[in-house]
Amino acid sequence: MKNQPLVVAACFWLLLSATAAACINIYGTDSHGHAVMFPKDHTSRIDRLRQTTIDKDYWREQVSILAKDHESGNFKRRSDYAAALIYLGRPNEAIAILEEVAPENPDEYIVAANLGTAYELSGDLEQALHWIRKGYELNPTSHWGSEWLHIKILEAKLELAADPDWLKTHSVLGLDFGNDAAPRLPEETIIDVTGTTLAIEEIVSGVDYQLHERLKFVQSPDPIVGDLLFDLGNLVALAEVAEKAVPLYEFAEEYGVKDPALTSRRVEHLQSLIAANVRSGTTDQIDPQRVIIALVIVATVFLAFVGLVIFGFVRWRKSRRQTPES
Repeated sequence: MKNQPLVVAACFWLLLSATAAACINIYGTDSHGHAVMFPKDHTSRIDRLRQTTIDKDYWREQVSILAKDHESGNFKRRSDYAAALIYLGRPNEAIAILEEVAPENPDEYIVAANLGTAYELSGDLEQALHWIRKGYELNPTSHWGSEWLHIKILEAKLELAADPDWLKTHSVLGLDFGNDAAPRLPEETIIDVTGTTLAIEEIVSGVDYQLHERLKFVQSPDPIVGDLLFDLGNLVALAEVAEKAVPLYEFAEEYGVKDPALTSRRVEHLQSLIAANVRSGTTDQIDPQRVIIALVIVATVFLAFVGLVIFGFVRWRKSRRQTPES
């Protein structure tokens, strides 16, 4: 077959690509102190949460662009203009626009969700909860299906407004991880708007996503964020590995936790498990050496593929020249 070298090259590349794209695993420590393998993210969760920022220059540019026709433009451009104002810390101006847009577009999730966020940032929690609930009903899969937590956050904020000590005896998630040094699996469950009971991995994903978005707007101390970071540490300790939970507990302390002594006990307990596990990694940080090795492997695979393609092409051209014309 004249094109056999090219076919072989393509198959070889697919095989190498699959190998190169495979997850890199390292040893970690589960909640029982056992060594387990887990995927090493190229960017760790704690890094992502700590580095959340708003690109103010970009949103100023968007305001400048969208301001030209936000009054006469279609509702999508007006909604986008309001979103840009929200990112620039001007929620009241955004509310004025979105309150005009919302009645004309009652089934638009983005309008409802943005209006709810604008009301929350302006301090009107009742209206915020109304619009976030409406948005969740319109599109329960938005933000990776995590808007159930936005609702819980607003409900917790309203409870705190009525009783400043509410978080001392409650939590945003409403899950009980116990008061021992080792967190326990909660008996309670979380059910989303579709009536589905969320698995612990889905709760981890929801808290992770919502915190990433929230930390763009919130400065420490903040008891809601502190409570969520603490429970994210509990969830990660149970569902993933201790190495990823410890920095979350420490981050929670920066925002404020209701029981600093319990947080310290959990950190000490997990650190003791990690220390006793000789196969364990010791941190949830990026390992530069592993990144370099991965880049070298990818570069080697790529160069090998290019060389194989060139070789196959040369063989193909040579066979074409040697084949007599009919």
